[in-house]
Amino acid sequence: MSTTLSPASGRHRQSRRSPWISLIASLSVIAVAAIVIAPWDAQRRQAIADQITVWTNPPSAEIEAIADATLLTEDARRVFFASLPTIESAETFNEHCSIEGSTVLGCYAAERIYVFDVTDERLAGTVEVTAVHELMHALYARLSRSERERIDALVAAAVAEIPETDPVRDVLATYAESQLADEWHARLATEFADLGPELEEHYAQYFEDRQLIVDLNVRSRAALTELEVQIDDLVAQIDELGAGLEVRGDQYEQQLAALNAEIEDFNRRADDGEFESQEQFNSERAALLARSDALEADRVALNADTERYNALVAELNALDTRYTDLYSQLDSTQATFEGEAMSDRILGRLSGGPLGGQTLPLSATTLAEVDDELILPWEQGQLIYRRAGEAENTGPHDGPTMVPFRYDAEHSANPAPED
Repeated sequence: MSTTLSPASGRHRQSRRSPWISLIASLSVIAVAAIVIAPWDAQRRQAIADQITVWTNPPSAEIEAIADATLLTEDARRVFFASLPTIESAETFNEHCSIEGSTVLGCYAAERIYVFDVTDERLAGTVEVTAVHELMHALYARLSRSERERIDALVAAAVAEIPETDPVRDVLATYAESQLADEWHARLATEFADLGPELEEHYAQYFEDRQLIVDLNVRSRAALTELEVQIDDLVAQIDELGAGLEVRGDQYEQQLAALNAEIEDFNRRADDGEFESQEQFNSERAALLARSDALEADRVALNADTERYNALVAELNALDTRYTDLYSQLDSTQATFEGEAMSDRILGRLSGGPLGGQTLPLSATTLAEVDDELILPWEQGQLIYRRAGEAENTGPHDGPTMVPFRYDAEHSANPAPED
């Protein structure tokens, strides 16, 4: 029985296996035929290719965190991950992205997304916004011709509503005409709110909450924007005060010259006995003294306002330095200064004398090494500035540390009047 059962059992398995193999073969032929004849468009093929790329190149935790933080839709996440995004240090980033002529935070090149790794906490959100911006280029590249024409028209209409004074227009003025539609498509998505129902519907394919991206962009620039407002305010004050000082200074010099000429004439007349009476002498002398007192008051006021002007200039220089330091964190070509972070440098801020209002780098690398006296060459001699207070901007994100120095007119070899 066992012998009989064995062949029978074998034939039974064979008779059931053969139809199953034939069925699989038939289905395979049908599936291949379907792939050949199905009218799949380029977008569908691209979506399949993107998904395969994601399966074979899963994103890192860092990239997934960006997708989560920016609330990308599933379609947008697929394209984002398929673009193999990387967050790179300056040296590597500069190898992948063209950086000629402007500060570049990211690029979409060879169907890949590259983002410069901005690590300064004051610029938090920059990496996320940049990544989304570059994603918009990848998404734009995947639009069909007809859809791209439709979106280009909507983008053009939205751009027409943007004020001519908007700084984004200045940035895009450097772009080639062929790049504008693509770039505006990305800029509108990440930087502008309330774009109209049709364009918002288009962007809703990619974002669960696009306003979150716009708000994140504003926050990422908040520290720079605050410094820009302060700098603009100081520049306005300096310009107004400086113009007034120039006019008042010219007037003072003219009045002083006229007064000195009259005093000289008065003294000559007194020596020559030309006054008809003591009363006339006393009257004219009193008038000259009154004018002299008035001019002295003008001089004191001018010096006070000049001191205020110099203080404003020094404050502006400090703000400019802080702004330059902060902005350098966005520039992959200037993230360091001669190998040293700008925020680690120590600067001397000078007040009074010929160099009042200027800042200069000190050779010291720590505050303990800063000398109490600066001796600076000047014309045929030298100027001496002495330390005049505690260091400023000593925090980790305050910009370069500033050490104040005051002009020492008494000991300078080319003494200039101390204001």
